[in-house]
Amino acid sequence: QQYDVHKRSPQLQMVSYLIGGISSLLGGGEDDDPSVLKDPVAMAVYENPHKQLGVLPSAKPWEVRDAFRTNCLRLLARTYFNKMDKPLLSYKYAMMAWHLISKTLKVEKAQDLKRILDESPHLIVGNERDALPILRPVHCDGIPMNPATRACGWLQVIFVEAQLQSADGEIDYIAFHQEYIFTVVYCGRIGHICKRYTDFFELNRQMANELLMIPGFPDKSIWFKVFGGDWNKRGQALASYANRVHASLAARGVFSPRLLAFLGVDAARVHIEEDGRISKQLDSYGAQQGSAWHMIEEGWLKRWRKFILGRAARRYDPPGPITNELLLVPRDVAYGYAALANNSESTKNTDKTQNTDKSTALAVVTPTTSDKEDNGKIEKNKLSNQDIDSVLGPKRRMERKYQANVREVKNLAARENRHVYLPPAVEEAAKNPAETVTEIAIYSDQHEPLTIGKHYRSINYNLWVYWKMVHGGGPCISRKSKEINSAPACGSGAEARSRLQRFGRMCVAKNQKNERYWKHLSHTAPGVRAVLLEYEQDRLKKRATKSIQASKDERTKSRLKDAARYTQRTWRNKKQYAFNDDNVRVQKHAQEVFASADGEVEHAAPGAPLVVEEGEAVVKLGGAETFDVKFTDAEGPLPFTLKKHSSSELTFVQKVDRRKLGVEGNNEDRDVPLSSAARKAREQLTEDAVLLVINNYPVSSLSHKHVMSRLTAAKWPLILRFERPLLPKDVISLSEIVDLAKRDDEVLRDDDFKLQMLKRLLHMGIKVLKYGRQGKPHATTLYLNNTLIFWEIGKADRLKNETPHLSRKYDLTKGVNIYDLKYIRINKVSPVFRTLYGRKAVEDHCFSIFTDNRTLDFEINQIDGDTNDADLTVARRLIAWTFDKIIKEARGSKIFVDKTGAPIRRTQPKKRLRMVR
Repeated sequence: QQYDVHKRSPQLQMVSYLIGGISSLLGGGEDDDPSVLKDPVAMAVYENPHKQLGVLPSAKPWEVRDAFRTNCLRLLARTYFNKMDKPLLSYKYAMMAWHLISKTLKVEKAQDLKRILDESPHLIVGNERDALPILRPVHCDGIPMNPATRACGWLQVIFVEAQLQSADGEIDYIAFHQEYIFTVVYCGRIGHICKRYTDFFELNRQMANELLMIPGFPDKSIWFKVFGGDWNKRGQALASYANRVHASLAARGVFSPRLLAFLGVDAARVHIEEDGRISKQLDSYGAQQGSAWHMIEEGWLKRWRKFILGRAARRYDPPGPITNELLLVPRDVAYGYAALANNSESTKNTDKTQNTDKSTALAVVTPTTSDKEDNGKIEKNKLSNQDIDSVLGPKRRMERKYQANVREVKNLAARENRHVYLPPAVEEAAKNPAETVTEIAIYSDQHEPLTIGKHYRSINYNLWVYWKMVHGGGPCISRKSKEINSAPACGSGAEARSRLQRFGRMCVAKNQKNERYWKHLSHTAPGVRAVLLEYEQDRLKKRATKSIQASKDERTKSRLKDAARYTQRTWRNKKQYAFNDDNVRVQKHAQEVFASADGEVEHAAPGAPLVVEEGEAVVKLGGAETFDVKFTDAEGPLPFTLKKHSSSELTFVQKVDRRKLGVEGNNEDRDVPLSSAARKAREQLTEDAVLLVINNYPVSSLSHKHVMSRLTAAKWPLILRFERPLLPKDVISLSEIVDLAKRDDEVLRDDDFKLQMLKRLLHMGIKVLKYGRQGKPHATTLYLNNTLIFWEIGKADRLKNETPHLSRKYDLTKGVNIYDLKYIRINKVSPVFRTLYGRKAVEDHCFSIFTDNRTLDFEINQIDGDTNDADLTVARRLIAWTFDKIIKEARGSKIFVDKTGAPIRRTQPKKRLRMVR
């Protein structure tokens, strides 16, 4: 029963106003002080609960409820569901924000909220599972409740006030009774009830007979009859009693229909609404990351749709447990036989004798052209035994036989939850009222194939877990694609963890069962202890023998391997053959061991070549402009400084002293004049040049620390090889490539030439606009090298002005390994483009590069200062095509097969060993 708190007598309203005025005078004018909450998150929620919960200030109650439910589902993604968006708040603060928005608590200042949190912490304490309808009903006499109805754990009974009320609603100090007004919050729905102490007392008496254990109930007192009791304290105790009863039942996964009916809660209606809304939030059309497709039987799904669409008088029962077992058993095929209308008696006689010819007893219902001419009347076609066998097939074992017409058979199959397929001939015969199919034989040797949309549907893992929690049933049928005939699969997210946990618990339970069985058997059965001791001794002996034999085999194998390696090395040295890969690795390891022991860099052993390690390029960028520069001890310190790339271990030239380098000033003034070739090589040494080789030792694949150690320990003279940065004159500009593409020039018809041309352009860098998950987009330059793509950070301009010697290309960039790139998509398909600033981007100019854990979102907003829309669209197409080719090229070396034949995914560029004489 609902109670309107605003419909009170004028005398009661006047008393409430007087009490409120006196309380405000006695309480003083204390200012609002959020700092008393002593929690920054609680302070933020108190100051702006709408923003913290992610709703607008003008949001409707159901919108606030949807936001709270979404936050709970995201919290459950950490334990039950696959990965979802990050939740805005924890359950405690989300509940606090909901109460502040819904104004269910009397909070005018932060001090009021602090007092409520201290006195009634149960109002915000709970679990995100409380938002799901997963509680099952207990049996209550006199309370009709479908066993498949579910309830939520989110129930809060809040005491509002107590009053004296007479029978006619007016204050009467002679004949009155005490009433308590409560606010009932159930799953985001707010209601008000007015109850007496005797109502709660009767409720407690009834539930004591139905439940095994209930919380303590407030005691009776005579003081309330003579105005000596504290009514507010008793009302709070009654509210606490109802909350504790529901919480104790919810901890065991059940609820009391009597308690919810007493509080005026329609659990069945709320179950219908919440089941539909939660399923809609968890459902998805496409495959989710880390999720496999799960099959759901169409018959159960139809009952579920009928259930959630029911309202008011058209309310239907819950669908019950999931019936996926029907997808795992063969589907029966039904054949219909029509008895002749003028030979029904003879048909019965033939059934009894079982010796009459089939052609005279039964006729197959097959409509012909003459049937249509005779207004649908089916002629009596007598067939031979051979014809009937050819139509019906050979005789099969009959599983079940029904004596009914087609409609009755369908109804019977639906009641028994069976799937019966009727051929078109039988369906056509059922439409003719003149004939009736009197026998439906169901054979188990022929089956109808399962088809999606007719027999089953495919859903994601999150929705399957939710339906399994609420409705139960099963079993789980997970597939790699939406077809049930596809290969079985298991998702890599929460589903894999859940299956591993279930398997582990099953193994632990099985071991515990066996231990208890043997322990019980050893204590009860005579002679068992001696048998168990003998068994344990044999087991330990076999284990020790196996371990000793394995050690012997390992030692023998090691000796044979060393002998074979020595033989091969001796024979190949004699024949002047090169070492194989294993020996090269051994020699490389020996170099590293000796270098670590001596505290020096690696060097070759006397009479042996030097083994160096080179990293292979993930993407080939064509011929790189490299040059060698020679420095001697007489020149003094190196006239340049080296630094590490901010996104990789690349070592580049940060600053060059052109005068000490010898490219400025008079060459004859130097102590050792430079030749024209040496001077030309030094003129190419500029900032952002990449160091590749030190004295014939490749260092491009080494860490920056290792490169600096080798450079410090290298002997004079130093011969350094650099890769100079590309200049605009070295590449074809993007505007020229766009013009060639628009003219469909034959130069771009060669895909290899076009790809190398665009790779060099990306190597030099292109101007784009980058979008992030937060904040405004920023103009940046996108670069590409052999192993990664990288771009300038948003604060590059400010940092460059503060520190002039910083490199925009190598110091102020972020990067991603090319092996981490999965695919590229054009237009605004990334979630980043659904943000406030992402919606303003031009869709034809945008593209997104997807990685394993993020997306890189860019927009081409200008080409050398030109903002022509058609040119930008063509440029976007060319850049997207290039990245698609780059990802496919990297994919060719990303997966390789190890020595055992197992495929392995490569995360770093491949490195190879090479001997240098």
